[in-house]
Amino acid sequence: MAVVAINGWVLFVAGPLYARAEQVYGTTPTVVGRWLRHHRAGRPVLVLSTALRPPAAPPGRDRFAYANGADFYRPLDAITAVQLASGLYARRPSRALEPARAAGDVDLVTALPARLARPTLLVLPLEGLADASARYTLEPPRLLRTPRGTPVAVAVLAR
Repeated sequence: MAVVAINGWVLFVAGPLYARAEQVYGTTPTVVGRWLRHHRAGRPVLVLSTALRPPAAPPGRDRFAYANGADFYRPLDAITAVQLASGLYARRPSRALEPARAAGDVDLVTALPARLARPTLLVLPLEGLADASARYTLEPPRLLRTPRGTPVAVAVLAR
């Protein structure tokens, strides 16, 4: 009972209150995926790999920073989390076999293409709008935020 109580406290009380939780547990890919679930509308999505970085650490000292210093998600883990949270695997379970393969649905890219064949949702890092606006015609961007309100990425429809 003690082990269950301690684990419950860590998972449901201490963990959510931990200021650095957003830097460690794949928060950015989950936020991106959940937003895509409700706004993708069947359009292709290009997720720039740099957009999946965790948000900056909160200011101030943290005596536990050494224990959970950084996000442990690899790019493959991050795009898998985005695709899973977006509901892509529920519609196409076979897509989970090769999450990094470009399939025209929710794809991870390291750089934006010169041209887009059709309107495409772009998920960019916070500083990525200038480059995208130089290449494409963009609709007003949407700032994606964590439940705590921390901005993590920008989603924009490019034409």
